Amino acid sequence: MNEKIFDELFTEVKSGTKLAFENIQANHKGEGIASFALYSDNDALTICTTACTQAHFDNLEDWMYFEEWDCDWEEIDCLDKATDVLSRIHEVFDQTLDSNPEEKHEDLWRANTNLIFVTIVKALKSLLDEGLFGSEGERERFFLNFDISDSGVSDEDHKNWVRQLNTENVFNEYKSKA
Repeated sequence: MNEKIFDELFTEVKSGTKLAFENIQANHKGEGIASFALYSDNDALTICTTACTQAHFDNLEDWMYFEEWDCDWEEIDCLDKATDVLSRIHEVFDQTLDSNPEEKHEDLWRANTNLIFVTIVKALKSLLDEGLFGSEGERERFFLNFDISDSGVSDEDHKNWVRQLNTENVFNEYKSKA
């Protein structure tokens, strides 16, 4: 698969996420953003954002609320430009499938979606390293996540993403509840 298109995906996820997060902060000034996530579907056809304010989490039993997490979060938006890139990736990928024996399709599909998911996490990590989500101290009460809405990822992959995107204390609390 063409590496350039994944670079474009990285760029679009990063710019769309930054804009979405900044809009959420502006819309909830003074409320405190407790969590932010990107999520996709199992086929990697869309990328959406979701966030939750501290006030919303205060109404839950636990600020580190993981079960059905995307259902109770407040702000939801799709990254349209990144989703457009995903469509182009899938078009190229479909051509790759056509040129391979059918028995290889499942493995190729899994590798392609995994590369998409890894690219999304890299974009989030890049924004994290740039300080978009606050300093490490500020992130002790902030959960950053990437997940698949219809469970197309192993628990181990998801834990690895959560580890990359959060402080050690937040990850340990997540791990104890997940």
